[in-house]
Amino acid sequence: PARARSVEADLEERWQPIAGEGTLRLDRTDGGLELRALGHDKGSAAASLIGACPSRTIAVFVGDDRSDEDAFEVVSSGGFGVRVGAHRASRATLRLEPERLSEFLDQWLRVAARAS
Repeated sequence: PARARSVEADLEERWQPIAGEGTLRLDRTDGGLELRALGHDKGSAAASLIGACPSRTIAVFVGDDRSDEDAFEVVSSGGFGVRVGAHRASRATLRLEPERLSEFLDQWLRVAARAS
């Protein structure tokens, strides 16, 4: 934990000038820091990816912190969100404990491979 805090402080010091240039912003998340383009979030990224997919594609977003909530909302109209970890209010449809994530992804890949 002490090393993680040190790395985070170092990154914040290095990224803050970049964020201050006006095209990016530095956000704290449950897991540390994220450098993001202004006017964009994980929801807008998910919407862009979904827009590039064939119709009837099932959108799935897996995330573990508050910054994922925008994407959970976007995918809910044609797919679902999976919240990993912390039990708090979420727009995700499903919830998984972290130790179950690998099993979920393995099963998802097997089903997807059969459907192809």
